[in-house]
Amino acid sequence: MGRKVVYNTCYGGFGLSPIAEKKLFERKNPGKIAYVYKELFPDCEERSGDERYVKVDPEIPEEDASLYILSHDFGDSFIISEEEKKNNSGNYKIFNDSFIWIGCSNIERHDPDLVAIVEELGEKADGYSSRLKVIDIGDEKYHINNYDGVESVITNLGDNYWH
Repeated sequence: MGRKVVYNTCYGGFGLSPIAEKKLFERKNPGKIAYVYKELFPDCEERSGDERYVKVDPEIPEEDASLYILSHDFGDSFIISEEEKKNNSGNYKIFNDSFIWIGCSNIERHDPDLVAIVEELGEKADGYSSRLKVIDIGDEKYHINNYDGVESVITNLGDNYWH
């Protein structure tokens, strides 16, 4: 058995469900418990630079891909000010001494934790507009080809590979 790769098989794009994101965060941060919050988008007239989040149950599928997972329980809701947003970037953000995990978009598709979670959860790992599959590519190097979110795993590329 070789290396396994996770890829998306439907239009929309790669993404994990809230429960899969929670499990991935907890695997990557041993000893930390993740809490899932969803951003509330205000009406345009009310919009400031601040972001408001409410706690959601990660077991219930969300229609919104803007889910943030924290290593600290902020209760039912919290706000990140525009100033705090300016000081943070990337997949991890710091807020009140807590890590905020902003999705898995930069994770290597052959990451063993990612593969294990997708295999364990099956369809429950699928994010909004995604249908994830795992393929065993042996010892081959690979490239993920993306067409409108539908991905295919290409192997046997010789020296022209990405992963």
